[in-house]
Amino acid sequence: MRVILLSLILALVPLAGIAYIVLFGSILTVDGLFISLILLTISGIFLLNIMLELKAHREPKPAKTTTTAPARSAVAAPALATNPTAGEIRREAGTVVQVDYYEAPVGQPNKSVVTFQPNGASSAQVIVLQGDVRNALPPGKRVKISYEATPEGNRLVRVE
Repeated sequence: MRVILLSLILALVPLAGIAYIVLFGSILTVDGLFISLILLTISGIFLLNIMLELKAHREPKPAKTTTTAPARSAVAAPALATNPTAGEIRREAGTVVQVDYYEAPVGQPNKSVVTFQPNGASSAQVIVLQGDVRNALPPGKRVKISYEATPEGNRLVRVE
């Protein structure tokens, strides 16, 4: 309520300035016109603030809702590739669907998220690789990849 009262006072002060300009007859000068426009703008901004505050006070607060399980979409999400054990080299053959690159904070390796559809599979899988592999794995290309599991993440070893 204090904000509304303060905004009302600050909206009336410029209007008092316009009344002063009108009373002393300088409204028809260039200076009087420009000052009047500026004061009207200032007053309008504070009146807009009052209207927005009143609207915010009138709107009912949303009731707290309990979280529910997310709705399932009709499109199946790509399956995540199983994580190989450290040092194991995995080989995959198929089509690269999409490659997204994410820069990590300082001290952590950057990541590429590769959506990959293996040969003969009906669904895609997601493989997270270290570094920028966008040039090595162009989308739409059929490739054979080899990647190694390391403690920091999967590292691309070879692309055919």
